[in-house]
Amino acid sequence: MTHTERNSNIELLRILCMSLIVLSHFINQSGANDISGNIIFITLFGNSSKIAVNIFLLIGSWFMIDRPFSAERILKLYGNVWIYTAGISIIMIALGNQIGVVNICRNFFPFVGGGVWYASAYIALMLIAPFLNKIFQWNRIFLRNFLIVMFVLICLETMIRPPIDDWTGWILWFGLVFLGTGYYKKYIHGNIKLDTKFFLLAGILFYLFLSAIIICAYQFSVFDLFAGLAKRYLMEIHTAPNIIISFFIFLYFINRKPFYNLIINKIGGLTFSVYVIHQTKGFYPFLWHNIFMCDKWIGGSYFEILTLVVILSVFVLTFIAEIIRKGLFEPIWTKSKIFKSLTKKLNYFYNFSE
Repeated sequence: MTHTERNSNIELLRILCMSLIVLSHFINQSGANDISGNIIFITLFGNSSKIAVNIFLLIGSWFMIDRPFSAERILKLYGNVWIYTAGISIIMIALGNQIGVVNICRNFFPFVGGGVWYASAYIALMLIAPFLNKIFQWNRIFLRNFLIVMFVLICLETMIRPPIDDWTGWILWFGLVFLGTGYYKKYIHGNIKLDTKFFLLAGILFYLFLSAIIICAYQFSVFDLFAGLAKRYLMEIHTAPNIIISFFIFLYFINRKPFYNLIINKIGGLTFSVYVIHQTKGFYPFLWHNIFMCDKWIGGSYFEILTLVVILSVFVLTFIAEIIRKGLFEPIWTKSKIFKSLTKKLNYFYNFSE
């Protein structure tokens, strides 16, 4: 495998995680969690999105560690987000669908408006990553102790009370995960041999244990006291159980022997756009209820099978959209004067900051 080829282990993990995110969003946004009688399916997959989000964050952080700053990479990613959020808004309005003034504003200014929150927070992480990388120059023991204190203050604290779920909280969390990933990559990965199969199994079993508590509360009216906590531990990215499960699964894939598969890598490259498209404000209700007409079948016998068809269909739609975006709109953006000007100014700013 050459240096330019992407490790298909990671791309496969991206695909699995994005499939879980789409599945979880569909279950919770379509009303399936209230209508379908398959409590086991709803619980196992309806609470998986934030685990997958943390894994995406771990993957992104892994590749940003010590990476030189690139304004072009950030601006291309922003262009990706904007063309979908703004473009979908225009299409929805043209078709006579009201998505609301607030959603239109958020979609046309996706970074400051938080139209798709993960994309906004991830771009912010890319902007602060060069400064966070400087922290790795600290004394190793000092950095380790700093991370332990932050873990206690954030992850353990949020197991007792809910975190503040806003822009500041996202950036703080993204920065902490970045530093934790960097510490592992620099001081543990390749230096200490770990049984990653054990960690994968432990992560899955931990997830199943919390899910079982929720299922028992639904079906047998036991563990009611703990079901709410179990659900929150799975559905909030800041909690210790969530990041532990996410990191254990990530460990397995990052330590597997690299391999290369063109198809897996192509599909893996769609995942960010899959997220942006299916979570554009004002569009996803239309996607679930009008395009996939979920109200006709989410309470039926084929719910699970048709739900998997929905996930596959979202990937196929994104594949078609990406052909259009990369072939038509991205060249217009990257060749524009504003793109070139911003690239030059940002690169100068960050090079000067070095």
